[in-house]
Amino acid sequence: MDFTSQWVVTDPSTNQMGRFISSGLYEFKEDNIAQRIIDLSKFKSGTIDKALSAFGYSLREPIAFRKEINLWDIYKTQKEVDWICAECLFELEMAADFCPHPIDSRVNTHRGVHCGDCGKRF
Repeated sequence: MDFTSQWVVTDPSTNQMGRFISSGLYEFKEDNIAQRIIDLSKFKSGTIDKALSAFGYSLREPIAFRKEINLWDIYKTQKEVDWICAECLFELEMAADFCPHPIDSRVNTHRGVHCGDCGKRF
């Protein structure tokens, strides 16, 4: 992972790119339209856990029925783990553009992720 200020393609299918700004601070954009700065210090740990769980990751011991993967089993540095946390938060914020409820209302079940308030699936 390149932790310079250069843009890195994270999902070529949507032209999603990200870049490291400083410790805990990342910028992502998609299709050169939506652009957001993700400051990890602004998110509660529960919100980060929900964002990771939506993509099958966890920072704690994974819950078996969710088939989660602990990020520390894949990545070895805090910067790498923070990058994935920021990217997952960005992707959920993108989905939230189409749902008016906060990210904290997301529910992850064996059927996938949906909004606990309106039922919208992500």
